[in-house]
Amino acid sequence: MIEAYKRDKIPSYLSYPLKFEELVTSLGATGEEISGKVWFNAINAPRQNQKRVRYPLIETQFWSHRPEAPWYFLVNPIPRSLRETVHSLLVSEGVGRLGEWLAARKNKSAKYPGGLHTHRPSLRISYVVSGGLLDYEPA
Repeated sequence: MIEAYKRDKIPSYLSYPLKFEELVTSLGATGEEISGKVWFNAINAPRQNQKRVRYPLIETQFWSHRPEAPWYFLVNPIPRSLRETVHSLLVSEGVGRLGEWLAARKNKSAKYPGGLHTHRPSLRISYVVSGGLLDYEPA
């Protein structure tokens, strides 16, 4: 089961690209079968009027040193002006692809014994401004 972990406060010029309920609902059965937490993380948030080539949106990590909830979903804020476009892309393709990636790995996570500090496997979904598309990369 996926549950909320933390939601960092952000200034009004930023927005999180997805709500917690949207992420969990979009993951469907895969989200119900894994143990994880969602952290709305503003640690590396863009500054006001700062332009970036790419904006990291969601990073999914397997943390073997947290056996109670080894999957962590770090959701990063983006400029509010990009939210509608990014939200649409995440709902139409991004979260579905994340669900497929998780389904392919949920059984493999047992190979990481407890006590080891690993953040693998890991996947980062970013928004590439120049192409107006999502990019998927192992983090």
